[in-house]
Amino acid sequence: GPFPACVWRPVRREPIPSEMSAEVQPTFRPRPVRVSVPVRVEFRGTRFAIRELTANLSQGGLFLVTERMIPPGTRGRLTFRVTPWDPPFTLDAEVVRMVPPGGPESDGPAGLGIRFASIPDADRVRLQRLVDGVRDGSVIESIRRTIRESTHGLDHELRHRTPDQKMILAIGAQGEEIDALIRDGNPSVVQRLLDNPRLRIQHVRVIMRDPRAPTRVLLDVKRQNRWFRDEEVRWAYCRHPKAAFADVQHVMGTLSVPRLTQIAADGLVRMNVRQKAREIVRRKTRS
Repeated sequence: GPFPACVWRPVRREPIPSEMSAEVQPTFRPRPVRVSVPVRVEFRGTRFAIRELTANLSQGGLFLVTERMIPPGTRGRLTFRVTPWDPPFTLDAEVVRMVPPGGPESDGPAGLGIRFASIPDADRVRLQRLVDGVRDGSVIESIRRTIRESTHGLDHELRHRTPDQKMILAIGAQGEEIDALIRDGNPSVVQRLLDNPRLRIQHVRVIMRDPRAPTRVLLDVKRQNRWFRDEEVRWAYCRHPKAAFADVQHVMGTLSVPRLTQIAADGLVRMNVRQKAREIVRRKTRS
């Protein structure tokens, strides 16, 4: 034919030197350790300025809790301070991710994933110490020790602490610390407490009975099934003056008749909630 005959010959494969195989094999950097460090951050650019709290922090960046969306690629300047006696961090940074409110990742908070664009060596060391200190508990223990060494009581000490310090303490609070932080009533601190593994249902019931608790705290409790499956928590939610009525109507359908009767007879509960409770009681007793 027009093509020459092809002869198949086995090809001898030479072993790849170890140094060459190391070059061709893909290498993956481990993801930087992220820790929950709730600190106030200012992120400022030519056309925006945001001052919000972090949800987490690593050596390479942070997640800023905010409903203001800024597109990935936007650069700005980050400034934050972990404690009043530490010098602030001031770093160039870039938005790499948006989590819009009500989006596909709405189980968590809305916000911005921000990468540190450049970090001076001294700040890199400080960041590493901070991350390690939160991970091993030494940062929380330092705050706890200064409170213990005070001549004042725990409640007095917490009232005079910065919100950032109280939020860091809330991550690892235990025993009387949890009770005192709940009594302190700072909504951002209470939100951090809701993720504390030592928090118990009796604590959440106290939080829900507090009329000062803002809507965002109520919604955080409602999103966590481990708390909201408790009928007393749902009952307190329905009674709360800041719970959205549309949600309350739905939740009341899950309450028992005795709980609904309590709501219907409680003069401190909103009139439209009491009326709805009576309506559901009539419907349930007829059925």
